[in-house]
Amino acid sequence: MKTTASIFAFALGLLLATAIPSKASEGHHQTGISAQIVGVPTFVVESTVFIVSSDGGKYMATIGADGNHFDVALKPGVYTLVVQPISPISNLYFGPGIPVVVIVDKKEVKELTLEYSPQPQ
Repeated sequence: MKTTASIFAFALGLLLATAIPSKASEGHHQTGISAQIVGVPTFVVESTVFIVSSDGGKYMATIGADGNHFDVALKPGVYTLVVQPISPISNLYFGPGIPVVVIVDKKEVKELTLEYSPQPQ
């Protein structure tokens, strides 16, 4: 019974964490990043992009890049982006890409082409 309650609490926590919108983009509809991801195998149609703010090093958001394109509103600042392709084939893993640093200025939507290159092991 204790295990069931723990699993339920964990699942509820995950559900709530994904349901609460990120405040990273609040009030910044004219500032952010619009990017196309290239260099992933042709059968990969979705990637996750981890965005970390260099201003304090805080984790900002995980963006599901449907069709290898994403748009995200961010406040002005310096960000590090890491592409993580999601394999549609079970037991096939792609490592995270090499981090890319991007500077987003006030009232600017930075248009990028992110080339996926796996980090060396």
